[in-house]
Amino acid sequence: MKFIILILTFIFQCFAWSSVGHKTVAAIAWQQLDSASRICIQSLLPAGTTILEASTWADEIKQHRPQTKPWHYLDLPIREDVKSDALDKFRDRHHGDILTKTEQFISELKSGKGEKARLSEDMLFVIHFIGDLSMPLHCSSDDDKGGTGKIVRFFKPGAKKNGRKINLHSLWDHVIQAKSKENPDSLATVLIKAYKNKNYGSSSPAAMLFDSYTVAKETIYPDLPKGSYKSPYSLPRNYYKMMRPIVELQLYKSGVSLLKVLQAVAKENGYKVLE
Repeated sequence: MKFIILILTFIFQCFAWSSVGHKTVAAIAWQQLDSASRICIQSLLPAGTTILEASTWADEIKQHRPQTKPWHYLDLPIREDVKSDALDKFRDRHHGDILTKTEQFISELKSGKGEKARLSEDMLFVIHFIGDLSMPLHCSSDDDKGGTGKIVRFFKPGAKKNGRKINLHSLWDHVIQAKSKENPDSLATVLIKAYKNKNYGSSSPAAMLFDSYTVAKETIYPDLPKGSYKSPYSLPRNYYKMMRPIVELQLYKSGVSLLKVLQAVAKENGYKVLE
């Protein structure tokens, strides 16, 4: 049983948000994207691939391209008072990180220069990384490797039995995130309706990163013991009810951010179909 739990934990650690979460972010952007931009962006995706399908590609290839794994996160220390204008010192210039690579790929897409295959891959990474940038535990750490080192006990809503032991990062990826049975397009529609009159989202990867870091610092970590630990820390029984709205808002902000980036890429390329 312990072996099975370890395997499941490993699987959970390999993905940021669940596929439903990433597809929801993509759906929020696509549902609001104008037709001219859609045509341009679609030409950058692999033939026959929808943006929702494209949103999970960067996770799917990590096993075969392990050099891309560090590109999915940047651990800002939540016990320090990190300022939004001081992010550069935390970058990993050697291996790459989510801020550096997202900025790079967006810049390449806006230039429209290079082989289409390279630009198409840039687009696949950008769609996914903007989703990752909204996940607070991909943008922060408490000497716990982005929450993977914190073992917590999570009580499902209405459950009367003992809570489930899981690391904090996996919890945010797969448990309090959108349930697997939820339809990304439907969830996107609900979130757009709920937040469309709010001024959320940014085309700046640095702003996205700092926003998620702030959520982690002010909402996720304050009541948790510092560092990593194997003895599970019991979360409040209403943890899901408290945090699910935060998750939904992060997904919406990410979808709007992706929308703004896609609009900018299309505009910089003159809305042309790239061949």
